[in-house]
Amino acid sequence: MVPRVKLYVNLFVFCILVFSCASATKSYEKRQVHSSQLLPYLSENDFIDEEKIIHEINVLFTEGKFETSIDKLHEFRYKYPNSHYLAQTYYLSGLTLYKLDQRFKAKYYLKQCIFQNKKNIWEIKSGFLLGQILYQDRFFEDGFNILVMTLEKLTYIGFNSISKKNLDQIYLILAEISLNQKKDKNLAYQYFININFSNLDNDSRNKYYLIQKKLRWNYLPHYKIGLQDGNISALCVDDDDIWIGTWNGGLARYTLSSGKSEVFTMGKTQLLDNAIRAIEITDNYVWVGTFYGLSVYSKASSKWKTIDQINGIKPEIISVIKFFNGNFFVGTLGSGLFVFNIAMNKWTHFSQKSIAYILSIENFNDNLLVGTMTSGINIFDLTNNSITNFQTINDLLPSKNITMILFIDNDLWIGSYGSGLFKYNFDNEQLFCYSKKSGEIADDWLLCGTRTENAVYFGTFGGGVSVYYPNTNTWEKLDLSKGLNSFDVASIASSSKNVYFGTLGEGVSIYNEQ
Repeated sequence: MVPRVKLYVNLFVFCILVFSCASATKSYEKRQVHSSQLLPYLSENDFIDEEKIIHEINVLFTEGKFETSIDKLHEFRYKYPNSHYLAQTYYLSGLTLYKLDQRFKAKYYLKQCIFQNKKNIWEIKSGFLLGQILYQDRFFEDGFNILVMTLEKLTYIGFNSISKKNLDQIYLILAEISLNQKKDKNLAYQYFININFSNLDNDSRNKYYLIQKKLRWNYLPHYKIGLQDGNISALCVDDDDIWIGTWNGGLARYTLSSGKSEVFTMGKTQLLDNAIRAIEITDNYVWVGTFYGLSVYSKASSKWKTIDQINGIKPEIISVIKFFNGNFFVGTLGSGLFVFNIAMNKWTHFSQKSIAYILSIENFNDNLLVGTMTSGINIFDLTNNSITNFQTINDLLPSKNITMILFIDNDLWIGSYGSGLFKYNFDNEQLFCYSKKSGEIADDWLLCGTRTENAVYFGTFGGGVSVYYPNTNTWEKLDLSKGLNSFDVASIASSSKNVYFGTLGEGVSIYNEQ
């Protein structure tokens, strides 16, 4: 009995060993099959080459054979559920179904790719496509979140992995949603500044302009300020306040931070007239030029006083006021120039024919340049109070009607009424001419100008605003298409980041330079 028992035991052990070896062999074969599915080459057992299939699918997609592509992709995932091409197949399925306008199915496959969380290029592409589909389907919040999440993932693999053109489209969508749905201008601006306009197609460029308008522009219509006249004739910024003069509707002080306005008109205050033509602000006072003299507002007392006669002469139709070197210069249309010396508390009147009709005044190497309606430019020498014709420039100008003068970096910018814009350079004594015909400016009828850190702005009668950028020597036109709400700009003022355009008929347009 014992030998027989030993025999049975040995047979039993032998069977177990054989079974174990067979199981190990099958397990090894399974591992081999699994490995073949992960590596892009044909195995000895003629397993299908995954890379070859993916290439075939891409060819089918390129040829527009979308239905066949979908079938191939389903077949691939069924055979190779663990393939390292899996993310790519999900993206291709989503893209193909999107092309077939099967958007619901497309979103399913794109989500499958995204939620793998592998942070690869296919996940990035799927996220961007899914975000755009959600945006197109008006699921703005979901689309926004997917796009932002995808941008964050893109930082791991590098922004160079996706085309700048596609990235610009994403930034445009994020800016639009931030602005229109989230009502967050600051967030919209953060995305907007990343957009390269040249990469956008025509439809996207139209959206870009609309967003740019909303981001860069704000408007103060006259009725919002409390004024009866939308024709703005004078502007001046004083910290958080902007003083706004109208053609025939009085004056307003508008506080930018609070949005509150205080209106001053003839009769209710000591404002001499409702026709405002000039505003100048010092530390303590606001000087306002009207058709019938000066009205001066005290910031400390909030009271007005009037100056309707200077040395027995009425300073009527005041057109411009400037303050520098301890003097106030008041130019009129018909009564010449009035100069007030603060230290001496003394007014002096200059009535020479050459400066009878004054339209503009500018500080020029501690002297005064006076632009007139009939006599071109004149130099007022502050050392001896003499006035001479600026012959060097007047001989070159085709117009004597000088509406605007700016002296910037040894360049003298001269605006005329009907003959265009000129720049005289004192280094090389050359005069440069800019006109509507030559293309730099929007119109030849110049009304005003100002300089900011970034640019020089010129307001025109009929062509909006022409902008010159000194750093790049380039020009730009701001008109209705760019967000300006009128073609007629009679006054310009600026603060640290904003430029204020006083228009004829449409109140104040506020342009953000940043």
